[in-house]
Amino acid sequence: MFMNAIITQIAEYYGAEWSDLTTKDLSKTLYFDNYSLGLEGWIHFCKRLKSGYFGKVYGKFTPAMLVDYVNIYYSEWQEQHATIHANGSNRFTPQYTPINEAIFNLKMLKNNEN
Repeated sequence: MFMNAIITQIAEYYGAEWSDLTTKDLSKTLYFDNYSLGLEGWIHFCKRLKSGYFGKVYGKFTPAMLVDYVNIYYSEWQEQHATIHANGSNRFTPQYTPINEAIFNLKMLKNNEN
């Protein structure tokens, strides 16, 4: 369902009218071919795609174009992942605060005000 939502959102963003069958098939293909990207990887891909990272789209936006863009992104992602593991670097460790830690910090802040 997540991949279907992403594919639908991308198609709508580019004004493409893909059939439900095309969207469903593309969702399955992209997920199984690139499953290791995970949720954060797909969100990052969408941000890059919408920002024009892969270039401007002239004419009709097709499923084949999307597959090409995903393949480019996935290759870059694999290279970065290999570099991280080779160097022992944690450069791409998520920088967000888990929700339970954020709630705890808010409670501590409130208690310190009293």
